Amino acid sequence: MSAQCICRLPVCSCVQDTPVLQQEMMQACETGNVLKLQNLFDAAGVTIRDHATQRTVDPIYRSGPSAIYDMVHKAVTHNRPAILELLFEIYPSFCISHDALLGSTCANPDLPTFKVLHAHDPSIVNYELDEKGLETLLMDYCRSGDPRLPEYLLDNGANPDWSGPPGIQSPLSAAITSDQPPSLISKIIRCGAEVRTIDVAYAMRQQRTDITALLLSGCQWEAYGTAREVNLKNALQDAHETRNEEIISIMEKYMKNEKTSEKYWWQIWKWRRG
Repeated sequence: MSAQCICRLPVCSCVQDTPVLQQEMMQACETGNVLKLQNLFDAAGVTIRDHATQRTVDPIYRSGPSAIYDMVHKAVTHNRPAILELLFEIYPSFCISHDALLGSTCANPDLPTFKVLHAHDPSIVNYELDEKGLETLLMDYCRSGDPRLPEYLLDNGANPDWSGPPGIQSPLSAAITSDQPPSLISKIIRCGAEVRTIDVAYAMRQQRTDITALLLSGCQWEAYGTAREVNLKNALQDAHETRNEEIISIMEKYMKNEKTSEKYWWQIWKWRRG
């Protein structure tokens, strides 16, 4: 990244202290009026790649974060990709690694907006939303509702592999519990995500008959030092607890194909009898 990163700044709320010219600039960013914004930049005497003014639009701006941060935030939160392109042309060194500019719960960018952000800084595909790396941009977008965003991240090098503690959601489990389509679930797995036993459990509890077989076939049953037989028994119990005959059938078919031992068929028979 070419600029020094000052991450996680709050959005400036000191609108009353902002010069009128900058207020008009931010309004143009919000409404998507590219021509007006360009004219305002011309009126302010701001030229492209003027590194002495990379962090501000007006030297007399006295409070809060720089005006460029506020304008980029306006453009992102209102999904104005053309405005972003102009801002990044004028401020090519601006650092966009801020939660409020990238995280879906803060910014909620659409795909065209995110593509402009990604073109400005390709490294954001693996951006971490917390200091421990337990919350990634991919995980956040798997919950966002629009599968095109996590698919774009994966297509551009986002890492879906998960090494966090068992009790924390992975990008895969976030996609499962957010009812993302099978195409995204499959893509996350193809790109290297490990299918954990908890992911199978999530799918069953969510009544995800559309992805249960896929997850069963890719599950790492011996993960975290637990014996395969124990995990399979727990998965079979999870299936029966759903009372969903299709999920139960999928699980029993999987166990039959895996040629599991007779004690599991005895367990199946008992559940069927009960």
